[in-house]
Amino acid sequence: QRYQRRVRKAVVSTQSTGNNVRKSLLRQSSTEKTVSPGTHVDIHIAEVPLAISSSTSSSITVFSLLPHEQRLSVQHVAQARHPLSTGVVKCKEQLLAQVGFRRYIVRPVFSQHTKSNKHKMERFMPLGGNFVASFYAPITLTNSPAVLFKVEGDGSVTLLSTGT
Repeated sequence: QRYQRRVRKAVVSTQSTGNNVRKSLLRQSSTEKTVSPGTHVDIHIAEVPLAISSSTSSSITVFSLLPHEQRLSVQHVAQARHPLSTGVVKCKEQLLAQVGFRRYIVRPVFSQHTKSNKHKMERFMPLGGNFVASFYAPITLTNSPAVLFKVEGDGSVTLLSTGT
């Protein structure tokens, strides 16, 4: 009987680590002292560099990461090509991705966005319809908008696709 109890506890603990990780992390963060979204907060920061304090922008966005959001994983973002984007974009071409408030350089792999369990890889970003872009990036636990840009040679960026 003791052995059966140990086995049951082990099974329960392995199941809880699978699908409920996101929920448990969000629950843990909600028990800490937080500020409600949309609340006006005054934060006083000491020793701010003159270049930042004299800029024309009067506000600074402050945020924090949930546990494990600094770790890397594969992200799959559903995208739709922007109507004004007409150029050819190869698979694994270097692009600028913005997911939520984060921006990073990625080399996405494009695939079909279907409801089945088979997803054909695309060699180029599709011109019409929806597709999935997969790349290595920091984990994002909340649903966030995702935008892909192409960085031109002169440093300017061109919007390619939007999605989540």
